[in-house]
Amino acid sequence: MQVRVKPVSYLKKYLPEGEKVMVKELTAPVTVAELLALCGFPEELQPLVTVNGRRKKLDYRVADGDEILIAPPAAGG
Repeated sequence: MQVRVKPVSYLKKYLPEGEKVMVKELTAPVTVAELLALCGFPEELQPLVTVNGRRKKLDYRVADGDEILIAPPAAGG
C-alpha cells in the first residue's frame, strides 16, 4: 500500500531534503498517528490532518492511494 504525506508550513522540515511530498510504502494498515511516527514527526505533535481533502482525526486508518496533508495546529490569540 502506498500513501503520500504532504506537510505544510514549518512541518516541511521533516521531509527529505529537496522533496515536497513523502511517499511511504506500507505493508500493513496504519492510523494517521502511526504513519506520522513512521515519517519521523514528533509524538507530541497534534496537527490538523486532511485525507484526500477531508478533515480526519489521528485514529483514522489510511488506505492505499491516500494523500495526507499535515498542517501545524492552529492557535488563537
